[in-house]
Amino acid sequence: MDAELEHLEAQLGSMQQKLAACQSENRDLKNELNAFDPAFFDEVEDLKHSHYELTQVCDKYEGLLREYTRDLGVPFTPLTRQR
Repeated sequence: MDAELEHLEAQLGSMQQKLAACQSENRDLKNELNAFDPAFFDEVEDLKHSHYELTQVCDKYEGLLREYTRDLGVPFTPLTRQR
């Protein structure tokens, strides 16, 4: 029974250390985020939206190029994009 209690106390100590480390990391990350002003996040969202819209336009142009080259009998290999 004493060995089990010692084991549980050791686990508790270990978990308390992990909790303290996580709390410290969380505090540090919150401080890092506080360095960014809300306008920064708005700009990021605007850029994401613009990127999405431009990707849609590129996809439409690629579709038109496929049609035109097929109609003309010319091979077409689009550039590969990573998304």
